[in-house]
Amino acid sequence: METNDDITLEEAKAKIKYLESLLKEKEENTYKTFFEEDEDAVVILDLETQLFIDCNVKLTSLLGYTKDELQKLSVFDISPKYQANGQASETLAVKYIEDGFKFGNVNFDWIHLNRQGEEISLEVKLHNYVGKDRKGFAKGVLQKKDTLIELQNKLNQKEKLLEKVTKTLPAIIYIQDLATDEFL
Repeated sequence: METNDDITLEEAKAKIKYLESLLKEKEENTYKTFFEEDEDAVVILDLETQLFIDCNVKLTSLLGYTKDELQKLSVFDISPKYQANGQASETLAVKYIEDGFKFGNVNFDWIHLNRQGEEISLEVKLHNYVGKDRKGFAKGVLQKKDTLIELQNKLNQKEKLLEKVTKTLPAIIYIQDLATDEFL
């Protein structure tokens, strides 16, 4: 029977290296799972070239491009010439990137064009960072503004309906706890 004392230094180093590679692979898979299955559209950008380095399925679904197609495009390839506030997309993007480095995070509204050329209004949360090689990267989390507006509109409609219902009900309302049969 072999004991730990019977293992040579080289074998121990090889086992450690193997276990480290397994751990690294597991960590990478965990990261990929979080990234890919995020409910928000997430993108990693190269700030020098403005090219998409990586993105999750939610972004490909939102924009209608495959991941491979997006990795060949820059932010400006899928942005209109001008943003909703009238400023040139390129000028405004540079400002937001600078703000991201200055403040760490920056949130802003942005219009992208989907594969069909339709404008999509987004809320973007941008976090810039510098890699070990001093290269700048950004992680963007994008959320469709229409979705946020639709949710707010639905909430407003429900509130109006509730107000209307309460105005037409009799003056006294009883609330009964069905579990205990008590009136509250």
